[in-house]
Amino acid sequence: MSNASKRVAIVGSGTIGKILEGFLQADHQITMVNRQTFSNTQWQDFAIVCLAIKPQDFKLLTTLPLDQALVISVMTGITTTTLMQITQSAKVIRTMPNTPIKIGLGMTAWCKTPAVTQAETDWFQTVFSKVSTLLDVIDDDGIDKATAISASGPGFIFAMIEQYSTAAQALGLTKEQAELLVIETFFGAATLLKQSGLSAATLREQVTSKGGTTAAGLAAMGSDNQWLEVLQAAYQRAQELSQ
Repeated sequence: MSNASKRVAIVGSGTIGKILEGFLQADHQITMVNRQTFSNTQWQDFAIVCLAIKPQDFKLLTTLPLDQALVISVMTGITTTTLMQITQSAKVIRTMPNTPIKIGLGMTAWCKTPAVTQAETDWFQTVFSKVSTLLDVIDDDGIDKATAISASGPGFIFAMIEQYSTAAQALGLTKEQAELLVIETFFGAATLLKQSGLSAATLREQVTSKGGTTAAGLAAMGSDNQWLEVLQAAYQRAQELSQ
């Protein structure tokens, strides 16, 4: 499968479906499929079908005749085995993007079934890397772990920023001052970490003077196990949704 223009069906017109349409439409012939047009869709016309409907809606389907198509899923909790059973296609790429894909800074974990060809894999990587960093996590369990870490991750980061801003306001800053200081600190620190080539531990040590303000704050942060507990809870829920 070359990177030439292809006929692509996107099933689902929600947020993710519209994002897919946005970065695919420049080079491919896109057809958006919704509840009203689903039953009349000629599935054999499409080389690629992207499934972006709610998992609970997908589970209501019994079969979807896509045996000749490459199926790309962005749905939480639907395993590659279930996707193959319902779509009747052996060629499935399961993906788990996160919300920064909206601005071309997404993180997408993915895995594929053995029947997906190298050409199809190359097409997927070329197209999706335009808006996202890609990581092949090999299998469905890898997707569940990535769901906890990168797909749910923006929610954890936003919660941290919210709490950090509230605490900054409690020190006497205005809401606007607190949010500017906090957001730019998160953005700058993450950018420095990505561009410096240094580990988070090394950068933390560089900013932490013995007996200084950073050391005092770090001492008050609490257990190192907090994030493990957060990720384990999210991972466990991802596994439950995949049952």
